[in-house]
Amino acid sequence: MTDPSEDTSHVIEDAQFRLLIDKANDGLFLIDPETGQIQGANQTVCDWLGYTKDEVLDMTIFDCQTTFSEPEAWQTFVQRVRDENGVQIKNKIQTDTGSMISVEGSISVVSVDGSDYVVAIPRLLSDQE
Repeated sequence: MTDPSEDTSHVIEDAQFRLLIDKANDGLFLIDPETGQIQGANQTVCDWLGYTKDEVLDMTIFDCQTTFSEPEAWQTFVQRVRDENGVQIKNKIQTDTGSMISVEGSISVVSVDGSDYVVAIPRLLSDQE
């Protein structure tokens, strides 16, 4: 009998995982908790914003949303996320044309290999919400 822990038939490879994340209906941002620099984003976010992935990766969180316009407010928010082990917020993100999109997001701070990342998963809200 085969050990189930050795069964790798269900393992998704990195490239497949990236494709699945890029095709998700919800967005995904990875943000530096200190500087607000966007370090990763899925294709959904890029499509919403109207920028290429490279353009998004050149942005900070201050460039594309309305809640955190200053580094001090960002730092206070990151500390809240840490203290509460994640939060839910509503926000507006700004597209390349200047229009605003309403989103609701799950925000957490995750440590990987000694580095911290803010993981933001925004979902589009309808105009009625």
